[in-house]
Amino acid sequence: MLPADAPTRADALLVVIGASLAVALATAHVTPLPFALAAGVGVAFAGVAMLDGLIVNPPNDG
Repeated sequence: MLPADAPTRADALLVVIGASLAVALATAHVTPLPFALAAGVGVAFAGVAMLDGLIVNPPNDG
């Protein structure tokens, strides 16, 4: 059963991290871009999301 609460910022960040890596993998598979380049771009986007979630807007107890 899904929780009744609305998705939080942390949930959105997890979606962004997973989506950026999935899009990078799909891009490497469909286009002639090298896997290392596509994966690097995907990791960069995921890293920005992690930086935002851990440093800029860290989790709080409230």
